Amino acid sequence: MRNKQGQSQTLLIDGLVLARVFRQFAALLAQNEQLLNDVNVFPVPDSDTGTNSLLTIQAGLAHIDKGKKDAAAVANLVATDAGASARGNSGVILAEFLRGIAQSETAELDSQGLQAALTTAAELAQQSVAVPREGTMLTVAQAASAVNPSDELTAYAAELARTARETVIDSTSLLDELRAAGVVDAGAMVLSFFFDALHEVVSGTKLPAITLAQTSC
Repeated sequence: MRNKQGQSQTLLIDGLVLARVFRQFAALLAQNEQLLNDVNVFPVPDSDTGTNSLLTIQAGLAHIDKGKKDAAAVANLVATDAGASARGNSGVILAEFLRGIAQSETAELDSQGLQAALTTAAELAQQSVAVPREGTMLTVAQAASAVNPSDELTAYAAELARTARETVIDSTSLLDELRAAGVVDAGAMVLSFFFDALHEVVSGTKLPAITLAQTSC
């Protein structure tokens, strides 16, 4: 991350910063693996969304350092390795989301470049599901892609994290299975941790844990 020439308040995400985002994402998934497994009731209550998502992103970190300062190279390495080792439905959708981010051919991302990457990521994630449903990881991806990018990347990252968290909370009311169990969607929460990681790395500020009315079914 560095100051954009002539615009000291606009930050850019290079490969080194993007690698930190992916590593922080993996760390948040590891910290919340059991919670994610506990709230996993959709599409079936198999209690593995946390584990599958964590294993998928951990696989994506295998060669991440080879990308060095190039954000596009880092994203491609993560997407390729995650896609090759994607676990379960959540892992496959997550890998497609990452592949969308990797469509960017930019060595450094500003807010507009990041939004373009997130838009492609949401589209590819949507296409990976035969029958998309509201209230899932797809909904978080779509909501994030619709956030208008501000010139200041820190403010944009904060708004992305806020939007993702609100979408997670709203997921309970969007799916009958979640409403019956009184939980949020595990896949939606998985992706919210990506935006938490982005915000934490860009701002240098640790976010408090998301507040849930109920954290297990």
